[in-house]
Amino acid sequence: MDCDTLPDTGGPALVLALVAVLCLVTGAMLLRHAGRKRVGPVVMLALLIMALAHATLAGAPAQAASTDCETDQRDGQNSLRITQTSVLAGLGPEAAPLAITGSVTNDSDDDTYITAVTVTMTSVTKGPHAAAGSCDISDYTLTDPRMPVGKALGPHESLTFSGATLGFSNKTVNQDACQRAVIRLRYHSAATQDPASR
Repeated sequence: MDCDTLPDTGGPALVLALVAVLCLVTGAMLLRHAGRKRVGPVVMLALLIMALAHATLAGAPAQAASTDCETDQRDGQNSLRITQTSVLAGLGPEAAPLAITGSVTNDSDDDTYITAVTVTMTSVTKGPHAAAGSCDISDYTLTDPRMPVGKALGPHESLTFSGATLGFSNKTVNQDACQRAVIRLRYHSAATQDPASR
């Protein structure tokens, strides 16, 4: 999974298709009755259809492209791309912590030495229709967030990292509010172009 934060996208394709059909019907009705003297009811109906189309499009919720991680990709003059490869799903009470794995790709034309990759939790967003109550970073546990790498990356080469885990932190209060929550992770790579550090 690429950890770049993805933008919101527009309404669903089905809604857009419905709006297009409504607009075509409205235009056909106006053309059909354009030469007649009593076009008042037709115009009113056409305006009603257009208003309905507008309301349908405006009421369509924006679909947030899903992502559960963010990256800090730039280190000095280097151009590093960090990709999370592990799927972090199924966290809950009594569930075992999940391993965090990923890869670092050197998108520059220079050699880069990767010292370590560090992961942090930046935010937690409650899932849709989640139970009332609080769900935040304190409901989760991140262990061994600094993952040593200690390898050189040539231009456009990749390497893998691992070692951190993400688990659910059991509390004495009800944690149903965390069902289907999205945990946002941020990755930072410690890197240098200094050959003496290799």
